[in-house]
Amino acid sequence: MAIVINGSGTITGLSVGGLPDGIVDTDTLASGTVTNYGLKDRTWYDTKTSLSTIGSTDWHSLPSLEVTTGTPASTNSKFLILVQLCYDLNPEDGNSGNDNDEGFGTRILRTPSGGSGVAVHEAGTKYETYGKNNAGSQFNLVASKSIFYVDEPSSSAALTYNVQCAGWKAANEVLISPDNNISDLLVMELLA
Repeated sequence: MAIVINGSGTITGLSVGGLPDGIVDTDTLASGTVTNYGLKDRTWYDTKTSLSTIGSTDWHSLPSLEVTTGTPASTNSKFLILVQLCYDLNPEDGNSGNDNDEGFGTRILRTPSGGSGVAVHEAGTKYETYGKNNAGSQFNLVASKSIFYVDEPSSSAALTYNVQCAGWKAANEVLISPDNNISDLLVMELLA
C-alpha cells in the first residue's frame, strides 16, 4: 500500500515499525496514550557479612548497608526499601549466666546528593527488637528481622540510603551480621 498524506495531516499506509529508530519520542506521543510497558524498575543492592557491634544508644550506620541510587527517573518516583538484618542479642557478660535483657532499634536514613540526611523510617523505640531474660541464666538469640518501606522523596538528585541501629541501653551489645550471616539492603525505584 502506498503512503498517503491527506490534507488534514493524517498519514495512511504506514506499517507497524515503518519509522526509523529514534523518530518518535515521548514528546511526540499524546499524554496518556502509552503506559510504562517494557520499562523496568531500577534496583540497587548491598550486602553485609562483616560483624558490627552496637554498644550504645547512639545511632550507628552499618558499614556495607548503604546504597546510592542514580538520578530518579521522575520527581514523582517512589523508592521501595527492603532490609533484612541478621542479629545476635549477645549479652555483655559473654554468656556467663548473668545475662541481661537486650534490644535495639533501627532506622533508614536518606541523604540526597549534596544535602543533609533525614530519617525516613525510624523505630518508635530503641527496643523495637527486644529479648527479655526472666530466668537470670544464659541468654542468647540469633535471628533476623525485615523492614519494608516505601519512600516518596520528591527528589531530582541521587539518593543515598543507609541502615542505622541503636541499642536500647548503653551497656548492651547487639551484633549485626554475626558469624558471617548475611544482612541485605535493596532499594528499587518504582517508576511513576
